[in-house]
Amino acid sequence: MAQGRPDMAEGIHVVLVVNDEAAHWQGYRDRLAANDGAASVSVAVPVGERRDSILSVLGDKVRTVAEDPAELLAAESPQLAVVTVPPLDSPPIIDAALDAGAHVLTEKPASVSDTMLEPLAKKALARDRHLMLAFAGSQQPAVRDAARIIRDESRLGTLYGVTAHYIADQARIRDVEQLQRRTGSSNTWFFEKRVGGGGHLSWLGIHFVDMLHVVTGHDIVEVTAMTNVAGGQPIDVEDSAVLTLRYDNGMLASLTSAYYLDQHDVADDKQALFKVWGENGWLEIDPHEGTPLTCYSNLPAYADQPRERIDYDSDFITGYDTLMHEALLAAAGRGDPPTSTLDALQALRVVHAAYRSAASGRAEPVPARGEWTLP
Repeated sequence: MAQGRPDMAEGIHVVLVVNDEAAHWQGYRDRLAANDGAASVSVAVPVGERRDSILSVLGDKVRTVAEDPAELLAAESPQLAVVTVPPLDSPPIIDAALDAGAHVLTEKPASVSDTMLEPLAKKALARDRHLMLAFAGSQQPAVRDAARIIRDESRLGTLYGVTAHYIADQARIRDVEQLQRRTGSSNTWFFEKRVGGGGHLSWLGIHFVDMLHVVTGHDIVEVTAMTNVAGGQPIDVEDSAVLTLRYDNGMLASLTSAYYLDQHDVADDKQALFKVWGENGWLEIDPHEGTPLTCYSNLPAYADQPRERIDYDSDFITGYDTLMHEALLAAAGRGDPPTSTLDALQALRVVHAAYRSAASGRAEPVPARGEWTLP
């Protein structure tokens, strides 16, 4: 995993693709403006307030402004395309970016199904391009420390099991103003299967699906899931999902991914937990709030201090800063990508295996990393 922040002597050219339904577009705008790794930015965005805001913040970095993403990408041949549009709209833009020779950083989940993402992942690998989903959660200092302790230092020994939950608020489903505050978009595609592909699991739970691999170093090979619309709202996707997962080493994990909270229940309208047990100890983090990492190991090397606590002064937003910085470095050929093409595909495969399981009532297999299911 990439560590540290190498200085970037020269910035690269970036194309930012945003539409009127885009989520988190302000964050991408602000990070491209602030990061010297983006020397210049061309923008594909419809005429309107979003365009005005993006151009104002990017200032002198702006090279070209257009409405058609494919035409702009073909004309500009950027080193990196940053894409934030609804999942239904993402694949053709990603495809155009890869055809233009660009690496891609795209808002998750990037498509409405894993089978739509698979040919794009295959193309990215064939062309030696990075296709990076915005898994900001896995770039958190606490998550990277957890991976170091478990994967590099093997403090827990053989892993036994994992439990995790990521809980957000019901208010955003009922109130477009709350949705706008949390996502930057007042469009309800987050709750429409045709446009978003799924509900909480596709939009938020996928962060933790990625973490389940990043922290443990193992891939999920089988999923059993149940979904529900606990809040009773008229939506055709889940507001809650519970997954039981089997890893490639036989270990089991559980994940709850849901909109359960009242908007006033917690400061940031989310609750999270990620806990791992192994033969030699355990580790616990809250990847959303940036609260302390705590772990215990009974190995002799840690006899003087079997318990460790690491405190952080960061929160979930820090992960987005790291994500953008390392994506720019990777696109410049000066560092590893913050997340890989196959990480993106495997996470989406787990999500949609969960949806198939919920529909069929059976355990569903997840194709192996690097295995192609389509011709």
